[in-house]
Amino acid sequence: MGFKIGGNRDEIVIPTEATCTKECKAGNDIYPNVWSKCWNLEFLNKYNIRFVEHRYYEDVLFIYKGVMKSEKYLIADFPVHHYISGRKNSMTTTLNLKNIYDTIDNIRDMLEIKKKEDTVEINMRIQREIDMCKKRLEDIYHSI
Repeated sequence: MGFKIGGNRDEIVIPTEATCTKECKAGNDIYPNVWSKCWNLEFLNKYNIRFVEHRYYEDVLFIYKGVMKSEKYLIADFPVHHYISGRKNSMTTTLNLKNIYDTIDNIRDMLEIKKKEDTVEINMRIQREIDMCKKRLEDIYHSI
């Protein structure tokens, strides 16, 4: 689905067929957020796709699993959601070690998935999360 990002940046993201491949959405999506995708409850129940509770960045695994199980998709080539980025006290803008620990937990869970299905997408997603973990560590370091 298309979406608009406001707040500390102004961006409109409109999906195309090229950006909606499994490789792009499961492996390399820079916006692995549930508000940029949509599945019906029957689909989620069929594949037992659930959020990991009490974890930051819980969207990452949810989106990966949903995209990999999806057999077809529709594109909303217009913004259907407006996300406000950079909100004060938001979990993604607050620097703390929980961000790091939860990212590492996501990576650990993805490594378990990789043992069962060693796909291009899982390898891309793991690398992206490792890079995000490094960035978050650097952000904490530079904030001291």
